Amino acid sequence: MINVFLCEDEEMQLEYFRYQISQYIEENQKDARLVSARRDPEDTYNDAMKIGSQPSLFIIDIELPGFSMDGFQLVQKLEESRFPYWYVFLTAKSELAYKVFDYRLRIVDYLVKKPELFQKNEVSEEVINRFNAIFEQIEKERNKPPERIWISDKTSRTGIIVDQIIYVQTVKGKHSVEIYSTENNYITRKSIKEMEEILGNDFILISNFCIISKKHIKKVDAAKRIAYLTNGYECGISRRHIQEVLKICEVR
Repeated sequence: MINVFLCEDEEMQLEYFRYQISQYIEENQKDARLVSARRDPEDTYNDAMKIGSQPSLFIIDIELPGFSMDGFQLVQKLEESRFPYWYVFLTAKSELAYKVFDYRLRIVDYLVKKPELFQKNEVSEEVINRFNAIFEQIEKERNKPPERIWISDKTSRTGIIVDQIIYVQTVKGKHSVEIYSTENNYITRKSIKEMEEILGNDFILISNFCIISKKHIKKVDAAKRIAYLTNGYECGISRRHIQEVLKICEVR
């Protein structure tokens, strides 16, 4: 079951999309339900926290004037939970549509709010096609086995889910690294450089001794050069790498 959340500040448009989403789910027999339709992004966030870690799709207006945050800021706040969430942005300005993909988030799609859409009582063909593509992509991601890296010792081989890795750090005095994940810690005889190549673009080197997951960054203190990560971890950032880390935070 996918929980669907809608956040739209205009009352008429909120009711329109509430109807469209509910009708689409019912008519296409999707394993989903609309659980929240709100104007205030704070209300959307609070509703999501009540649901917790269940898979959820958020359909959010980009511009939310008069409220404490806009659509981008709401998504960034939701991402701190590390729950399985997907996002679709609503916008009245087509020039903002492509901007949504600048953010390193699970953005599935966007919908441009065309005036002619709001003159119809039935679910429009355009909306049906967009929602078909959205749910198809979500189902693919849900059914896709998690990506793993494999480490070995003399007696066993362990697969570590990449999304669960928070950071990797060299073990002092040894040609080894320790991998810190949400589930456990692991030591393997590899270098930081080798781990950087294995883990790829979702991770960033913050010193000669440490790699962190971009997805697990909660905040960065530029003055102290510290990255605060999920699970309460803190990692020092070298002077050489601080600007690169701060750029990553700007687009999250």
